[in-house]
Amino acid sequence: MTLIAIGTTPTSARIMTDTWAYTLDATQLAHCTKVVPLLHLDAMVATAGNVAFGDLWAAAAMSGGTVTPDFDQFVAWAPGRLREIGEFMLGEEDEALVLHVGRSAAHGGYVTVAHSSYNDFEPEVLGDYFIHPSPFDSRVSNHEAARIRRAIDGLEGLMIGDDEPWDTTVDRDNLAFMLEQPVGTAPTSTAGWVNLAEKARLHRSRKAVAIGGMKVLVGGKVHLTTLDRQGLTQRVIHEFNDQGDELLEVLRGTDHPLAIAAEEALVDG
Repeated sequence: MTLIAIGTTPTSARIMTDTWAYTLDATQLAHCTKVVPLLHLDAMVATAGNVAFGDLWAAAAMSGGTVTPDFDQFVAWAPGRLREIGEFMLGEEDEALVLHVGRSAAHGGYVTVAHSSYNDFEPEVLGDYFIHPSPFDSRVSNHEAARIRRAIDGLEGLMIGDDEPWDTTVDRDNLAFMLEQPVGTAPTSTAGWVNLAEKARLHRSRKAVAIGGMKVLVGGKVHLTTLDRQGLTQRVIHEFNDQGDELLEVLRGTDHPLAIAAEEALVDG
């Protein structure tokens, strides 16, 4: 998982990402750049989910851009190739989200097209604002809703305590609440993007519990990439406080060694 927020207008597009990458069990953290430019197509690519799949798709996208003359035809070409790569790269527990952002003649400006592994990578044209993972007061994306729903389904039949089954009612109510929230609008200033990044981290990393698919680790630096007809710029606009108590709060409930050590220390008193 990763933080990706996108705002598009007829004349430009912006993608904000964090730099954390981590294993499925969160035992290891790393850093990476998550936006790949395709300037000859007036486009860029960002991915979430399986890191190896995302890396391979970035290479395939650059190659595919040589055989498609514009963004619209590139987006039409992508699903078949995504399925081919997914067949040998994605296991049953894996998921992948690919976001293509570019200037579309068909739509009269910059648009975001999502390809989700939960929807066989069929193209989904999004609105002018998208965030993943969404704060609790913003509508969850279709891809993330599918991921959370799968996580909740996996809790069915789980026994806790004295052979008491896990009650998923609260988890399903939380997801339903997020699906009812407004989509929101993209920030219009650097400060607004920074506030959005911190809000997503507060809601989904620091407050959310690990069980049920709501917790997503957001951290590292915040990159803001801007694309228009003149080209692409990328800036570091913020750096999260990945130290001390705040880091432990973000990692709480995961299998990261720091989180486990903190839990053991709490038990030992």
